[in-house]
Amino acid sequence: MLVLRLSPVSLTFARQEDGRIFEHATLQLHPNASLVELLREAVATQPVCQPLPSEGVVVSVVGNFTPVPLADFQEEYCDTFYNYSVSPDVKHRAFYDVVPAANMALLFGLPELTCQMIEEVFGEVRYVSSITSVVKHMYRRMSGASMFIYAHEQDATIMLMESGKLALLNTYSVQNPDDVAYYALSILSQFGIKPDMLALSIAGHASVRNPMIARLQQFVPKVLPVLPTQEFNHEIAAEEALAYDLVTLLLSKSR
Repeated sequence: MLVLRLSPVSLTFARQEDGRIFEHATLQLHPNASLVELLREAVATQPVCQPLPSEGVVVSVVGNFTPVPLADFQEEYCDTFYNYSVSPDVKHRAFYDVVPAANMALLFGLPELTCQMIEEVFGEVRYVSSITSVVKHMYRRMSGASMFIYAHEQDATIMLMESGKLALLNTYSVQNPDDVAYYALSILSQFGIKPDMLALSIAGHASVRNPMIARLQQFVPKVLPVLPTQEFNHEIAAEEALAYDLVTLLLSKSR
């Protein structure tokens, strides 16, 4: 399986075959660079892309998502809803992932032109939201009153569980640990949850995760890091350069 993680700032290619062979490479995106040319160059020069798999490429999209209860979800209106509510100015192609345990669909999208460029290079493509594998993984681990924070790309995705059910899932733009503490504490206040009655865990690169933990420990007694090496018995989990969402995607596919 070849995965392309497409974020606003970088492209990460990760390849896994039969759970044994693993390679990855990250390329930075530049504002004036052509995405299609960068993808073509990667295919031509990066060993992780050679050869392209016959089954196609999985593109993990980092960006906006909208949780929709399955009872309200209508596939035929995905494009209309997404373009109206999320991106009224630029035509987007909408996609969705289903999270059965949480009884919801995650609606996400990419500009139509971006999709065309990706498909021009790779042909067969399957799109997933980068947050889907994280939500599925954490949903199995969280219980009672618990909060999970995932720090990535100047954002913090916050997931709140209450009484065994998903109470909130949203992404916030953050600049520093104070921003994360503000959003986390505001959410707890909104749901009437006392900080000392909560289990809070934080995932993300250590350089970002650890300052967040230190700040939140001033308000929440129990704050723990999410360490992939303690969650997964696999060499991929030890790759510190990989985003947590990519680790959960790759390892969920290898089970």
